[in-house]
Amino acid sequence: MRARALVIWMCLGQVGNLLPHVVVPAIMVTHLMPQWGLSNAQAGLMASAYMAGYMLAVPVLSALTDRMDARGILFVGSLASALATFAFGLFAQGLWSACLIWGLAGVGFAGAYMPGLKALTDRLEPGDMSRSVTFYTSSYSFGVGLSFLVSQLVADGLGWRAAFMLTAFGPLPMLIAAWRMQAVAAPQVQGKLLDFRPVLRNRPALGYILGYGAHCFELNGMRTWIVAFWTYMVASNAGNAVFDPITVSVLVTVLAMPASILGNELSIRFGRHRAITAIQLLSACVALSIGAMAGGPALPVLLLVLLHNCHHSKQC
Repeated sequence: MRARALVIWMCLGQVGNLLPHVVVPAIMVTHLMPQWGLSNAQAGLMASAYMAGYMLAVPVLSALTDRMDARGILFVGSLASALATFAFGLFAQGLWSACLIWGLAGVGFAGAYMPGLKALTDRLEPGDMSRSVTFYTSSYSFGVGLSFLVSQLVADGLGWRAAFMLTAFGPLPMLIAAWRMQAVAAPQVQGKLLDFRPVLRNRPALGYILGYGAHCFELNGMRTWIVAFWTYMVASNAGNAVFDPITVSVLVTVLAMPASILGNELSIRFGRHRAITAIQLLSACVALSIGAMAGGPALPVLLLVLLHNCHHSKQC
């Protein structure tokens, strides 16, 4: 594939891979918690199983892309994500089975997201790199927004199991993209697979890693509980909360897509370190304000929630 076609296919594949991404957070308050009698802590554990699986698998799978063509990992990871999501719809019966299967879906996504980025950059010329990577990473937000929308609508109309079974077909475009990619030579890397000492000695890189970790702590906390939070806001405002939880969950995630593109342009103009620092500080202040105003008038809180999700742009 030519560079432009490759980027288009990878963005479509990224959106598809993210279609199952937030099915559990999207429907746990309205379907899974009442169905299985889960407490808030148990629901949080179930939702976090996905990221736990991702966290455990991504160091290994990302490191493997330094030793083999990333498209193979991308293909297997996308397929595993699809199969695990479909299995959730078929077999999940309660908290522990849900945690196990959803954790496996997270492992699959670990083989899809960062290996997908490596598969893309290995096939781009240096001049095509910055904006192509930005389009790929910003399509993440569109995919998450679509996941919120589709999973809630399908669960309300056809039942929660159908929401998993339908979104499980999302990774199909990425499977096609990985299949069609031209093979590249496997990198020749010396050293052990999981030797983190060079990373720990690289203080600038470690700073960005820790900053991105803080970003993900905020981001996934908001995305895990946004439906539950806005359900609470609707109840606190006697049903007059401007938008319903489905609309808000889609808006706050899709808005991060143009914000991510804008963040990259700002970082090119003003420097990445300066842009990231300013956006991180603004994000923290907005998050604290949302917590302080929770349960109050809906419109100011909605504006803060939308502004907070623009902080996704600090992935620049």
